[in-house]
Amino acid sequence: MKNRLRLIIFDLDGTLVDTEPIYRIGWIKALGKNGFSADKAEIANWNGKSLVETTTIIKDKIQNESMSNKILSDREAFILDQLEKGLIKAKPFARELLLFLKKEGIEIALATSTRKERGLRILAKFGLTSYFDCLVFGDEVTAAKPHPDSYNKVLALTKRQPDESLVIEDSQIGCLAAQKAGLPVFLITDTPFPHEDLKSIFRCSSSLRAVREWFLTTR
Repeated sequence: MKNRLRLIIFDLDGTLVDTEPIYRIGWIKALGKNGFSADKAEIANWNGKSLVETTTIIKDKIQNESMSNKILSDREAFILDQLEKGLIKAKPFARELLLFLKKEGIEIALATSTRKERGLRILAKFGLTSYFDCLVFGDEVTAAKPHPDSYNKVLALTKRQPDESLVIEDSQIGCLAAQKAGLPVFLITDTPFPHEDLKSIFRCSSSLRAVREWFLTTR
């Protein structure tokens, strides 16, 4: 793969930026603020889901349109507040890896379920925007992960083939989306999950540094 590698596609949340803990706390706070209990185990399972999917879950749970919208708005305000206060951090070695790949002449793309407005704010906050040649957000595709739409759109925009591309993902949902697009996956996760059925995963590590090490050792 390495000799043909021309494009690396990154997920955002949980892969480049450590947003997932804040996202989960945001649900707990927004639900609690509006008088609803939050099942932490259930919320943890929302990792990697798109805004459309979690909005549907909330609306089914609350059964009240205006209240559901308020909970969603309160959570979004909390997330952006935490971002501005510096309480959301970039994942270790994220910027260094992007810089390394850029110097190596590898095209870099983003395929995230996060909506464009928030995603751009996150990238700008950490000074990551300029590293990317292609950006695809969750509200720019018909179906979010685990559907392959975001990855297929990146391939179409960059005019690259799956066999010259690589995905960096952290979630089962994201890995499944990449697999459906025929893309190999380098899984970077702090919380390993069973992935025997995800044949697209060819490497697994807890650190982005491992991607550069793999790249260098397979030259």
